[in-house]
Amino acid sequence: MKIDVSDLMEEPGDELHGEYVVNTDSMGLSSGTAAFVEPALIKVHAVNTGDGLLFSIQVKTRVAMVCSRCLERFEVSLEVDFDELFRSGSRPQPEKNEHEVQEGEERISYFTGREVDLLPVVRENLTLALPMKPLCREECAGLCLLCGRRLEEAACDCQVDDIDPRWADLMKLL
Repeated sequence: MKIDVSDLMEEPGDELHGEYVVNTDSMGLSSGTAAFVEPALIKVHAVNTGDGLLFSIQVKTRVAMVCSRCLERFEVSLEVDFDELFRSGSRPQPEKNEHEVQEGEERISYFTGREVDLLPVVRENLTLALPMKPLCREECAGLCLLCGRRLEEAACDCQVDDIDPRWADLMKLL
């Protein structure tokens, strides 16, 4: 998703606005735990700050996931807002033995030419917005540990005596 910024680079204070619909399949975002089910709507506002091009980006899409407790498939809306500063040129090479990111440099990207490729930063921020442990509902009861029945549908008659034998003697005290 490349944006032509040649008009934006002329003077500090210049602005650019745009809306784009991007097929999430072309972004390479689907994984084993999540699948994007509709194209992403991406709103872009960019400003020439004099120090670089500051992009404020809003991404909206829908994603299908599998609940980590009950294993049911569900869909949720995903909305991500972030800012990214782009500077013309290439990333400065760190000095030998320098590994630390300097204060304020963690959100700086670099571009060459007259186009800024937003796809890598959009992909990164969408990936970071996905939950590590997706839940269909916060109060999802999950599955029975013994028979595998969904506890949302009906309670089962299984007796779960899941006590570590090393702690069994302590149960006698209760």
